[in-house]
Amino acid sequence: SEMDKTKKLRAQPTIDDETSKAPSELESELKPSSNLVVKEQNKDDYLLCQRWINGVSRCKGGQVFYQEKLDLTCSEGGPCIVRLQGRSVEGTLPPNLCRIVTPLLRQRFIRLSAFSLMEEKNIFIGTQIPISIRYVCDYNLIY
Repeated sequence: SEMDKTKKLRAQPTIDDETSKAPSELESELKPSSNLVVKEQNKDDYLLCQRWINGVSRCKGGQVFYQEKLDLTCSEGGPCIVRLQGRSVEGTLPPNLCRIVTPLLRQRFIRLSAFSLMEEKNIFIGTQIPISIRYVCDYNLIY
């Protein structure tokens, strides 16, 4: 009958049904991944800033995954460059940011942690990589 057809159509999930789920239901469907960021927090950590920026790729044919942890390093001397490295991507932070944070990193006043904001494949040299970066310092260094 017509009513049975209508009930069957309503019972099938639609795009609107998927997006209207409560956040807790969506989170339970997500499977944990080994490339997700593990937020390391020390009791003496003081969050100075967290912001979104674009890193610049320095490798050909790389890829980055959603919320992949990126390692940030700088050399003890030489030019002010902060390098970022993921599982299959390498790059640098923007030069204007590097000039500010490199001396602070070298003196161990701050620590940086970063993760990617989206998945990108087939990254070329010069491609911008959207990342979230956290600037953290030790509470004991300030007070």
